[in-house]
Amino acid sequence: MGELLYESGDIDEAERLLQESRELGAESGVVDFMIASYVVLARIKVHRGAGADAAALLAEGGKVAIRLDLPRLEAAVAAERIRILLDGRQVAQARRVAQGMPDGSANPGGIGATIDQIRTAALAAVRSAEGDHHGAAALLEQLVAELAGQGQRRAAVTTSVQLVVVLERAARCLAAERLLTDLVTQAPPELLRTIVDGGPEIGVVLGRLTDRPNAAGLGAVPGLARLSAAVAGGGAPDGPATGRLNAREQAILRMVDTGRSNQQIAGTLNVTVNTVKWYLKNIYTKLGAANRGQATSIARREGWLS
Repeated sequence: MGELLYESGDIDEAERLLQESRELGAESGVVDFMIASYVVLARIKVHRGAGADAAALLAEGGKVAIRLDLPRLEAAVAAERIRILLDGRQVAQARRVAQGMPDGSANPGGIGATIDQIRTAALAAVRSAEGDHHGAAALLEQLVAELAGQGQRRAAVTTSVQLVVVLERAARCLAAERLLTDLVTQAPPELLRTIVDGGPEIGVVLGRLTDRPNAAGLGAVPGLARLSAAVAGGGAPDGPATGRLNAREQAILRMVDTGRSNQQIAGTLNVTVNTVKWYLKNIYTKLGAANRGQATSIARREGWLS
């Protein structure tokens, strides 16, 4: 239930239930329960800005997985660690984690297949972060086809979201728009956070689609407005503005303060200029600023920039 609530956007209640679940004993129950108790709760902690708590949760989950010989939990925990490392631009460390993930061939049946799917998606994420967007897209396209053929709808949606991100990075903009359109129109509404958590590229592609709804065929699609609001807002928690800015937004604001252009920031972060613009739009909204100058002035006045 906690995982479902997180997916549907009720993060507060999801966190309460998952935290309660851990207090009851995260090591009890089937692996799916344990993945929710460690991985989903860790993602919520990151969303709250509690990176250290998330890291501690994942470290604990990894130890439990090894001690109890649960390779699917081990793979899920490693994949979440990779997500966090890549968000922090720690690509080399993410590559090492990916290379150390369990191999599905050592496990029979569906468990082995699931482990290989998690590992393939993680390797694709690392390859894209290293600049090989086309190679990553090829891996993900094949994986999406396999998952769809096996009737694994949720896994197919999750992988498709990742594919949208990689296609956008590879400048295959039309393909990214088409795939995101399919997700918006076909994915269950309960998987809202799966799409939102895809990354800033999702916001960039969604922004293009909502700017021309008739051309994209999204004008009357239920849930589009909700998704757009969730992506644009980032589900930021209440509190001081610096608490609402995630680590990437804070880094961009510091680069803006030093006078770097959008192109220079994009080069530093290995993202597109449109992605930088999307980040800046979120920063302005969260700080109540209209432009770069106002944003840095507010941050400097409040003592957030040294």
